[in-house]
Amino acid sequence: PDAQPSEPVEPSSMPVATAPVPAAASPAAAPVPAASCWQASGLPRAQEILVRAALENMDGMQGRWSLAESVLPARWVVYLGPFPSEAALQQRRSELRRAGIDHRELSAPGLAPGLALGTYSTQEAAQRALSDASRQGISGARVAQERPDTPVYTLRLDGVSDAQRRRIEAMGILRDRPLQRCP
Repeated sequence: PDAQPSEPVEPSSMPVATAPVPAAASPAAAPVPAASCWQASGLPRAQEILVRAALENMDGMQGRWSLAESVLPARWVVYLGPFPSEAALQQRRSELRRAGIDHRELSAPGLAPGLALGTYSTQEAAQRALSDASRQGISGARVAQERPDTPVYTLRLDGVSDAQRRRIEAMGILRDRPLQRCP
């Protein structure tokens, strides 16, 4: 049979491809787990060592994690203590409350049981506050370093699957530092 000439087709009536079909949508391709970024910050040095050792030996994690160091600056307090007993601590707390003086309990090694009348980023600022406290009639206070400059670490997990994240959490290496989505 002879071919019949076809009528011309207007371009506007031709089918238009809107987007290619993703490979994951085809039945032959396996679904790819979603990968995302997670982080845990404020890890102390001992925990950083534990995390590093665990992740260096974990399958599938090469190049997917990093640890960044930062420093928590030293912190100074106007300090009362250490007190010889819990009763002495509570008596001093009552005196401060009656005088309307803000304070908090200290549990830092070497300072407990004690009270902080203020927290400062420099020793000089704490000394000025101590002078003010003395003028208010507070006796027995002194300046003490609550914390020296302290290195802390942030773990960043880039492009990890939910399964990898759950595996890391289950290892217990992060202790009380939960993984959170990266900002």
